Amino acid sequence: MVTEQIFKAPSVHYRSLDGVRGIAILMVVLFHLFYGAEWLRIVLPKSIVQCSSIGQTGVDLFFVLSGFLITTILLRTRPQNSYFRNFFARRSLRIFPLYYLFLSVCLCLPKESVAEISSSEASPWWMWTYLANIPPTLSNSAVRFPHLWSLAVEEQFYLVWPFVIRFLPRSRIAAACCALILFGPFCRWLFIQSSLSPFYALPCRVDSLAAGALIASLRDGGLADQMLRKWAFRLLVVTFLAGMPCFWLFAGAGASWVQVIKHTLASSLFAVIIVIAVTPSRFVRWLEWKPLRYLGKYSYCIYLVHPLAIVVANRLLLSWELPAKEAAIIFVIFVAVWTLVVSHLSWLVVERPALSLKKYFEFQQEPASNLVPSSPVNA
Repeated sequence: MVTEQIFKAPSVHYRSLDGVRGIAILMVVLFHLFYGAEWLRIVLPKSIVQCSSIGQTGVDLFFVLSGFLITTILLRTRPQNSYFRNFFARRSLRIFPLYYLFLSVCLCLPKESVAEISSSEASPWWMWTYLANIPPTLSNSAVRFPHLWSLAVEEQFYLVWPFVIRFLPRSRIAAACCALILFGPFCRWLFIQSSLSPFYALPCRVDSLAAGALIASLRDGGLADQMLRKWAFRLLVVTFLAGMPCFWLFAGAGASWVQVIKHTLASSLFAVIIVIAVTPSRFVRWLEWKPLRYLGKYSYCIYLVHPLAIVVANRLLLSWELPAKEAAIIFVIFVAVWTLVVSHLSWLVVERPALSLKKYFEFQQEPASNLVPSSPVNA
């Protein structure tokens, strides 16, 4: 009999994935920065504004990353008796304290003070129950803080996916991921035909989450890193051949078929980035660049609070009546500094203390024969 040991699941930290997370949050913030302040889009060169529009796919990168991380953790811990209890407890400690603190503080603010974010009258209970993606899907009316829709998608995924991993035979998990990758664009097409928004519901974004989960399942199944990387680069070629013409020719045209396939194409590209990040290659060092890893460390709070920084900066600069170029520089600096300071304080005061409680929800070590050495990632 193999002696059981206690371990902190998972036990190896990929620094490169912090860099990937940093890229994702940078994309999202840049997108909101330029599209949350219309005057900034007028001041800056059109080429910069157009490039910033790609930042909206940063959410897809977060989804692919989450699918990979969560699936890796679940696959390694699924034999444990405490599988469900420990997983949900650890996820709650990571997500809930800061999220509900953010809601508690922001919902005390007058609606007029954050009207630039959303003027919706949707009930705040959509946000409290992680259902902020439902109102924009059904009626195209966002909740008070519409950027919370992506956190709702991830939380809904966390509620379902552990049961799939636990009860589905290990040999069929990769096939299930492939089915979900096809299911995502089908749901977007179905939602469009039903006059529903194809962007916010979990079924419409499940292909991105499944793309990351597929990488985790293939590595868990013993697929060599060299072979995985080879297939990833083939996917990269196909994605660029299919995706780049669509983007440059039809981006912004509102064509239904573009809305159906664009997230799948984006998640394919980001899946390649994840493969590069977790397999030995010369590109990994670029993902381990310290500024990117710094952004990745604080990305959760940055995502939550940066829309408020944009609102505050907008109001200050409008009252100061500065020249356009000077205002643009001050605007970007203010948003960056305010967001990073708040995020750093949040890590020290809220997130790190909450994460320290994970020690009460550790998993037992699997037998060595069941472990894939290259699989562990940071929890």
